[in-house]
Amino acid sequence: MVYKHRQSLPNANRVDSYYGKKAAAGTLKPEEGWTYETGIKKIYDNKSIKLAVFHMDFENKIGWSDKDPGTGEQYAINKGDFRNTGIEAEFTHNVNDKWRYSLGIGYGNPEVKDPSTANPKWVQDDGRIDASASVFYSISKLTSGLTYKYLGDREYYGGHDVPSRSRLTWNTSYDLTKNDNITLTMNNLLDKDNYSNRYGNLDLPYNWKITYTRTF
Repeated sequence: MVYKHRQSLPNANRVDSYYGKKAAAGTLKPEEGWTYETGIKKIYDNKSIKLAVFHMDFENKIGWSDKDPGTGEQYAINKGDFRNTGIEAEFTHNVNDKWRYSLGIGYGNPEVKDPSTANPKWVQDDGRIDASASVFYSISKLTSGLTYKYLGDREYYGGHDVPSRSRLTWNTSYDLTKNDNITLTMNNLLDKDNYSNRYGNLDLPYNWKITYTRTF
């Protein structure tokens, strides 16, 4: 499969609540490029295996400027060319009518090259390792699942490697009626100090929420 990618940033000229400085009008170009992906899926009995390889090739990748030494502010800019080649695999097992689990692993090489620098070269732009593991239990109107996600081998920024990200989430959903559902979600069960991005912003500590949904 081949995908054409084009993405603009329509709100780039507004004042950002986190960074406080807007990009100059007309300075941003939309991201544009191609994603090539192919793979196989094998289903047998109560198991399935997926394997895919991909290549991404974009121009005008949108990112953030370096912090202004005086104000500490950043603004949206085009960072340059972006590419990523990798492989993904997933295994799912429906153990019985109540239990199922899945394991996933991905490895890529996300890189960006900024042509505005004195010596343009490809540098790592995100984590290379992406792994996940999930287990689900379902009975009658209740479904409960535990999901672990890991992002590792992250990029070098600000004089150090960005720490790995490790998140454990527990989600339990109950159908009160055919139209009403209540869900309890517990995030960051391990209460990790996870870096959500390279700029030092942290994920929320352990937190939970209850959601009620009604369909018509």
